Amino acid sequence: MESVPKKLTNTVFRLVKFPDEKFPHNIEENLKMETEVIENPEEKLQNDHVLIETAYLSVDPAMRIWMTGQETYIGRISLGQIFPTVAVGKVLLSKSNKYKPGDLVMGRLGFQKYAFADSKTIGHIPSNYPNIRDFLGVLGTNGLTAYVGLMDIGKPKKGETVVVSTAAGAVGEIAVQLAKQLGCYVVGIAGDQDKCDYVVNTLGADKCINYKNFIDDEKLFTEEIKKTCPKGVDVYFDNVGGRTLDCILNHINEGARIIACGAISTYNYSGSNVKSTPIDMKIKNYPKLIIKNASIQGFIYYDHKETVKAGRQHLIGLLKEGKLKHREDVTQGIENTHEAFKKLFTGKNKGKTIIKVDSELLRPKL
Repeated sequence: MESVPKKLTNTVFRLVKFPDEKFPHNIEENLKMETEVIENPEEKLQNDHVLIETAYLSVDPAMRIWMTGQETYIGRISLGQIFPTVAVGKVLLSKSNKYKPGDLVMGRLGFQKYAFADSKTIGHIPSNYPNIRDFLGVLGTNGLTAYVGLMDIGKPKKGETVVVSTAAGAVGEIAVQLAKQLGCYVVGIAGDQDKCDYVVNTLGADKCINYKNFIDDEKLFTEEIKKTCPKGVDVYFDNVGGRTLDCILNHINEGARIIACGAISTYNYSGSNVKSTPIDMKIKNYPKLIIKNASIQGFIYYDHKETVKAGRQHLIGLLKEGKLKHREDVTQGIENTHEAFKKLFTGKNKGKTIIKVDSELLRPKL
């Protein structure tokens, strides 16, 4: 095992300003890149802790809310704090009997090249697994969110109509395929024709709506949903909120289930640095939930422990059988973190957004 230098140069990103309506174009004002020196890392290592060199970092839509300083399911992020993210990497130093140098691990390690972590807050990754990035996406937060949302909240039945927004995204692409495998009629919603083609031709959805064609005409968008979902909507996997959710509510069936997974269309209207939500982004068709005896439920995937355990095994099985497609959008170099954020939050990403920290770390032998 390679020895660890007495001095490590760490690259970190800290939250220094809460975002405003210009986000993500001014992301450099929110997340500041800094270089810090870790002197004598072995001496700084506490008992039951490890030092990890990160390999890949996850970039996710929920980070827009985390940036506001609001209390969320991961707590409140303060100005000056290293911005959190789930990462995968390898152990360099260990004072834990659970991990040894060279072990591959994952955990909420933050946007940084080197991270000290409590051994109770990380988990092992099998050393022989062919693509450790999967544990950030299809076998991590995104895949498990899709699985838990569908199985525990949506509970789709064969023949029902399932609609998935951001269907070409990291969560949506998994939700689309799982719903099809359950025998449902599946309609995706995406932001350009290339993404719609991917949703239908690769993921197997029956139809896909390019919402950008109707972005300025709510009436036409509502008519397109009616045309594409002639039997109404039984399950809606909502990743966007706002106008799309409002239009879907016009077409829900009796007993419909709405999976409240995300609300990315409204995130720029959250927090102390922004104005109130525009009137056309607010939900006007809420009474449809009452009239149709329907439900809408939010969730955090890791609260559903038994489903998560079953879900990961199910997804691994599908991957091994070649029955689960997914895409990755990998940005090279932690120094390009701002660009990865801009791609995700302007919809220019193709699949799961990931940052490869160092192009020399963890070569293709994995």
